[in-house]
Order: sequence, then structure tokens, then C-alpha cells
Amino acid sequence: MAVRKRAATGLAKACVNGPTRDNAEGQLASSPERFPRPEGQTPEELVHELQVHQIELEMQAEELRRAHLELAESRDQYLDLYEFAPVGYLTLDNRALITRANLSAALLLGLDRSNLINARFRSWIVPEDLEIWDRYFLTLLHSGKKHAVSLMLKRGEKTVFSARLESIRLTDSGSGHSIRVGISDISDIRQAERARRDSEHLLKTVIELLPVGVIILDENGKTVAINPEAEQIWGRSPGAGQFPAYRCWRLEDGARIETHDWAGARAIENGETTLEEQIEIESSGGIHKVVLNSALPIRGSDGMYNGAVVVTQDITEGKVAEERIQWLASFAEMNPDPVIELDIKGTLTYANPATRTILA
Repeated sequence: MAVRKRAATGLAKACVNGPTRDNAEGQLASSPERFPRPEGQTPEELVHELQVHQIELEMQAEELRRAHLELAESRDQYLDLYEFAPVGYLTLDNRALITRANLSAALLLGLDRSNLINARFRSWIVPEDLEIWDRYFLTLLHSGKKHAVSLMLKRGEKTVFSARLESIRLTDSGSGHSIRVGISDISDIRQAERARRDSEHLLKTVIELLPVGVIILDENGKTVAINPEAEQIWGRSPGAGQFPAYRCWRLEDGARIETHDWAGARAIENGETTLEEQIEIESSGGIHKVVLNSALPIRGSDGMYNGAVVVTQDITEGKVAEERIQWLASFAEMNPDPVIELDIKGTLTYANPATRTILA
């Protein structure tokens, strides 16, 4: 009973005469259906209902206050992320004027943020890329999707940098469309790409000038690069792993064994390094060659073998000369007539059996 009295006293103090009470009474008088007149309730019951209603209002007010604090905290976190993001962010109106910019955007463009607001973003684009920007901006105004483009931007008054823009049109707020633009400095990426292209060009130039054949195979044994010397040796660009236009033999213990298991295939499949593997090849046209292959496997970033470099040499002429020398040597050995060989100084370097018999 004491609690009810204190609550009634607090309620009476809260309901003093004033503008708020006058407004409340006016609304009550004009809306009888919304606020029906309590009938059949004792004063104690009415006070109890008012106390419950007051507690409900206080709980709702606490929930609203908590929601307001959470919203303010989220807004502060968003502002922190926006301001200190590593990507530069700009908001442009439908005339490409800058209406908002974060700190990273100001740093990328080399100006104080206050000098960016209401400036035309087009003035930071190098003249050579203005046409690209104009087409890009028109696309953004007429599309609700994100679009990206790469172009050169000015940083301050003296330097430029390679930039990638990722932009999207925001919801029309009633004053026309606006565009959110994210700016990333990709100068390091462009520089790395140029260095890679220069390295590839240098490697290709060196390979083409080498006096030996060079073939680069992918993980499936398919040729991805071949220099002119290798094309001359094989007569065409080698295909996947095997060379179906050629019959291939390997010499084992003096015997010729037909095979397709060559150095390049073993480098890809087993990671095997092969040095100077001699094989004989014969084309469908009857052209016979002796080649010397060396193969080095190429590992990918995952450690798997994903290709090979094959160095090939045509030693046909050398083998023919070697065989001729061997034939001549065997002919001299079997010749019944004396055969001798002298060096440039007249020193005897070879005598066949017939000569050795006479001298004996």
C-alpha cells in the first residue's frame, strides 16, 4: 500500500499543469475512441494501470536509448573505417563534383581534403585518359552495377600514378544520383607487370638466339614455346610428350630399341633430370637424325612438376663422321697393305697390322 502511495505521489508530481499536459488533454478530448473512458474501475485499479503503463514507457525509453547508443557506436565505427581505410573513397554528384572524400583519397591525390570538396574529379585525370573517364562515368550514371577501370591520375602538380577505380551508383536521394568511387594505387602492380614482361621478352630473345634447340613443355607435355633451332631439328613444333611423326630409338647395349619414353616426358611425370640422352629419330619421310636431349623439370608454387625445359642438339653429322672414322679404322685394320698415319711433325701415330708385321 505504501508503494502505491509513493507511485501515486510521483505521478501527481509529474502531472503538473503545463503545455505538455494541456496538449495531452486536448488529444484525449478529440480522440474518445482511442482513449476510452475507464468504467467500472476503482481509483486503486486505475492507479495500478497507470503505474504499469509508466513502467512500460520507461522500459521503451531505455530500449530507445540503448538503440540510439548502438547506432551512434556503429556510426563512429563506420566513420573510422571510412576515414582510415587504405582505399581512397570519394562521393561524386551527378556532375562528377566531389561532395565527400576520406583521408586516403586526399593523400592519393596530394591535396588537403578541404580543397577536394566541390572540385571536379575530372581535373585529376591525365589528358590521355579523359575520354576513358567520360565513358566510364556515363556508364555508372546509367547502371546500378559496380564497374572498374584503370587509368592514370595526378598526384599534386608534378607526379602521376596508376590507379584502379571501382565505382557504383548510390540510391537517388532526391537531388540526383551520386557515385561512390574507390581509388587504389596500383603503381607497384603495374611496375611488376612491366618487369615480368621485360623478363619474358629477354628470355625469349636469349632462347631464340641459342645455338641449341630449346623446347618448353607444360604439365601435359604440350609445347608452349620452341625456338627456331629446335624447329629446324624436329622439322615442326613438337606436340604432346611424344612425337608421333617420328619413330624414336634409344641405344641400349649397342641395340636400337624403339621408345616414346623420352627425357621431356620423364621430367614432367617423375621430376627426373636428364643430361645428354641420345636418341635416334626417323620421320615419315625417311629423314634420319641423331639427337641429344637434356631435360630439366619445372616446379610450380605448390611444389608439383608442371612442365619441363628440354635442350636438344642435332648430332647427326658428328655421328656420321664418327661412324666413317670407325669404318675407315676397321678398313685399315683389315687391309693387307701397309697403312700408316703421321702427324704434322712426321711422327708415326698409327700403323695397321700389315705395317707392324713388316716392321717387326
